[in-house]
Amino acid sequence: KYGFDALWDAQGLRYLAMETNSRGQVVSFAIHNPQNKSAVEVGTPSLPEKCVFSKREPAIFCGFPRRFTNDPLPDAWWKGEVTFNDVVAKFNYETKSFESIISGGNFDIINPLLSVDEEYLFFINKKDSTLWSYWMGELPPTGETGE
Repeated sequence: KYGFDALWDAQGLRYLAMETNSRGQVVSFAIHNPQNKSAVEVGTPSLPEKCVFSKREPAIFCGFPRRFTNDPLPDAWWKGEVTFNDVVAKFNYETKSFESIISGGNFDIINPLLSVDEEYLFFINKKDSTLWSYWMGELPPTGETGE
């Protein structure tokens, strides 16, 4: 396969794979279950290095590039010849639904990591090597302290 890139979940039960054609354009971005030989297309392409599997729900959190270039992937991105501006979203692979997490910013996300309680998403911005954290927890209703 051309441009094959993969990321396994922590339990080793499924993997996220990107495949490109001979010109390096993404033709498949899907979550595969080797036990039953099924696959769920994510629908919006990204690179596996921009994603992390949830341990609490059937979901992945990814930096999804707003726009892809015609440069051959993933090699051009790995070499630093291409950068992206990502939108961070959660994709539930059972319901096939997206939830936007961070829509603004100038991030090219790598090495995403979820905290144990999955209230924080950590990642490195490849553009300047800065470490970021984003709190995804819910605020208490108005008038309550959250104690």
